[in-house]
Amino acid sequence: MDISRKINFLFAAGLIAMAVMAWWLSSHFLMQAKNSEIQTIHGLLLNERQKQAENLVNNAFCVIETADFYETARNALREMRYGPKTLNVEASKGSEGAEGAEAKGRDYFFVVDVDGMFWVNPMHPELEETVALDLKDASGREYIKEIIETAKNSEDGTGALIYTEAVEGSDRVQTKKGFFKLYKDWGWILCTGVPIDDIDVIAAGIDSNVEASFSGKKRSQVIYMALMGLLIIVLSRTLVW
Repeated sequence: MDISRKINFLFAAGLIAMAVMAWWLSSHFLMQAKNSEIQTIHGLLLNERQKQAENLVNNAFCVIETADFYETARNALREMRYGPKTLNVEASKGSEGAEGAEAKGRDYFFVVDVDGMFWVNPMHPELEETVALDLKDASGREYIKEIIETAKNSEDGTGALIYTEAVEGSDRVQTKKGFFKLYKDWGWILCTGVPIDDIDVIAAGIDSNVEASFSGKKRSQVIYMALMGLLIIVLSRTLVW
């Protein structure tokens, strides 16, 4: 191989190496951008759910502040349900079949005091007026202890956490973003949790859309590299001859 052929070969090899490096760097940064976008969206959705739980607790907190007696507040909070509707067959006693069943929201408020005693729990009424300081969520986390400690130690008596629980009337376990607030006069901690399992579903859908866009950009890069390769071959042959 004469000197001119060697020079042209090295020139072509250098151009191909630069094209491959540019493709790799572009793919790498596109993947990073995709992951960053998914994480940002997931974080925004999670923050939105926490804000929703915070607003629910702050609105319901007025019931405790304006109540003249414990039972008044307890009865009101038991009835404050929200979220997807489910049939409360217990409320239909005396009615035939499910026609008299009452549709109520699946999500609810619960109240535990600083000693670990439940005052309100529509989901598990058997817990009311019992001390359940060691109660664990579906994943084994002692979330009641965590709620009490955080509420007692925070300046404004509020806090947030993520916990799991069984879905009413189902074997399914759901994850919730919880928020709670301490009413110091009574030592009550008002709590609720907003489901967040659907955030992963939403993020997965967005991930699919981003992946489709990413694949389109990769195809464009392959076409660009093929054209660059042809151009390099043509230039090399021209320089050689």
